[in-house]
Amino acid sequence: MKYLCQYTSMPVPEVLGAGICCMGPYFVMPFLDGRIASTMLKDPNHEGRHVLNPNIPDVILRRAYLEMAKILLELSRPGFQAIGVFEFEKEGFAVTKRPLTFEMNQWQTESNIRLEALPAGPFRSATDYFHNDAVINEEDCRKKYIARCLFRKIAREISTKHRDGTFRLYWDDLRPSNVLVDMHNLRMTGVIDWEFTYVVPAEFMYAAPWWLLLKSPQGWDADLNVLLDHYKPRLRLFLSALRECEDKGIKEGDGPLADSLRLSTRMEQSLDLGLFWFCVAVRHSSMLDEVYLTFLDKLYHGPLTSINDRIQLLSEEERDNLEEFVRAKMEQDKESHLDDHYPIDKLLDL
Repeated sequence: MKYLCQYTSMPVPEVLGAGICCMGPYFVMPFLDGRIASTMLKDPNHEGRHVLNPNIPDVILRRAYLEMAKILLELSRPGFQAIGVFEFEKEGFAVTKRPLTFEMNQWQTESNIRLEALPAGPFRSATDYFHNDAVINEEDCRKKYIARCLFRKIAREISTKHRDGTFRLYWDDLRPSNVLVDMHNLRMTGVIDWEFTYVVPAEFMYAAPWWLLLKSPQGWDADLNVLLDHYKPRLRLFLSALRECEDKGIKEGDGPLADSLRLSTRMEQSLDLGLFWFCVAVRHSSMLDEVYLTFLDKLYHGPLTSINDRIQLLSEEERDNLEEFVRAKMEQDKESHLDDHYPIDKLLDL
């Protein structure tokens, strides 16, 4: 099996094994026969971005999930001691810069975020990595402040075993839309668009994949509980395919894969433990409030009877800062003023 990469602005490490190629800064992939995997999985009656065909036979979907599982297992093999973007040095690949995630890229080009507001270098622990939203009114502002304080509390607790490493390679844009397949046998022929690949806390790799329904989290416009009802049967099918790949790798002694390194067990637990939703909120910050209030708050802090219950869970410093934070946000909202961090010459350079 040979995975090849289309044009990319960064090297893909040869340590990925299974023929994933290592390349220089600019590489143009030779022609590969195949079609985008999502075209055979999408709903033909749905216009716009691809969504999963609700009538697709399980045998076809499982075959596609099997090919995706192979990619995940390859990504899970390398280990690193820092979080961020990696590059090749004399001794091999090393993490040298902050991660360039898809969301960070959107912030810089669309959201008027100051460059100095972003981290300058790699992260040395998962806790550091996990750690100016619009508000409607004072009550909404207070709820969002409390949600973020308690979310930070979860972040400190969720990564204990892997807090200081080993960290894992992660492909931010992993989805069937970036995988080429041979339509005759449904085998993968290539993988494209690796530019948002970086090293992450291990928890990202251990969370169930978001792309099982094809639609990205930003497009999850349905009630999240309703979406979860559609997601769970697909997850069971995917985990079956992933276990098949793991069983084969363990039986054949393919690299360092062992029972202790199985992804399937951790991914299966990630929904019940809240890790799946935690990682969605970290990677897609615009969904933080909805995800936290729908799933994480009750899971970690029990039934909500009043807002004062949650205020008591804040630290003394957080409680002291609450009203000042609300006051400042309300004043900013009245001013409706946006500092221009990107004059036209800087925008042209991005």
